[in-house]
Amino acid sequence: MITNLTPDITQLTPEQLTTIGIRDNVQNNQMYIVLFCVKRRLELDQNLQYGEIGKDNERWQEFSDAIRKYQEAKGANTPDGVIDEGGRTQKWLEADIRNECLNLPDGG
Repeated sequence: MITNLTPDITQLTPEQLTTIGIRDNVQNNQMYIVLFCVKRRLELDQNLQYGEIGKDNERWQEFSDAIRKYQEAKGANTPDGVIDEGGRTQKWLEADIRNECLNLPDGG
């Protein structure tokens, strides 16, 4: 997702990134920006550390449940709580991030 969304991210000015909620000190970090938008779209706490998800069953369950809920809202036939690389969930998230998180009211 980071590779696919980087062109969209690099078109945004620092002011636009600030409007989205990205702090000045991480505005050149595409991975941070994508994870920020994923957490926003999945309605997860922004303090959730992605690297900790695999280490803690409770965190993993919270993340997986949020993905499953997202998949259900998108009409997935078999929501599994997983974002497969190149799969429908990844494509849905990329489109939503592009259209909702990175697309600013002034036209971005």
